[in-house]
Amino acid sequence: MKGPPAAEPITLADIVAAAGVPERSLRAAFVASRGMPPMDFLRRRRFELARRQLAEPSAGTSVAGVVAALGLGNPGRFSVDYRRRFGESPSETLSAGRAAAGLPRLGPRRRP
Repeated sequence: MKGPPAAEPITLADIVAAAGVPERSLRAAFVASRGMPPMDFLRRRRFELARRQLAEPSAGTSVAGVVAALGLGNPGRFSVDYRRRFGESPSETLSAGRAAAGLPRLGPRRRP
């Protein structure tokens, strides 16, 4: 299943090529219209998508799965940034989402 467009791997060079303008012009236009550079905007959008997926989970939703699917990098770093942005951990959002959806609470991972 293909994810949201913001989840697709993309670089600034890809955006520059698609826009057909110099990087500096693209960056200036993006900052003027969105208040931030294009890659910062993309990262913000990915965090918003992660929050939505955690708050409205399906039975198999996990924090690690959401992080991987959205290309958000290291799960530990993601958790720190997520808490800073939203005031709670990703697992807290997921737990609340599971409860709201009537899904069973996931227990702690068992190590072999």
